[in-house]
Amino acid sequence: MEDSRFDGANFKAAVVDRVTFKRSDLRNVNFAAAVLSGSTFEDANVENTDFSDVVIGDFEQRSLCKNPTLKGSHPKTGVDTRESLGCRS
Repeated sequence: MEDSRFDGANFKAAVVDRVTFKRSDLRNVNFAAAVLSGSTFEDANVENTDFSDVVIGDFEQRSLCKNPTLKGSHPKTGVDTRESLGCRS
């Protein structure tokens, strides 16, 4: 899934584990309640993405929290992107 475009996709409650989203466009994606364990998001654009209640490993979460595009809020759910992933300010 490297270098892929998923702008606006709905992965709500999906099992998306062990997927490499390196350099992918994940803007406005809804991952709410999805299983993302083992997935990587290196250099992915995650602006306005909803990560509410996802299952994700600590390493992946910490890495995502450092992503400069982790900002905004999902256009349909209204959920703040950083807060949905549980990142500290």
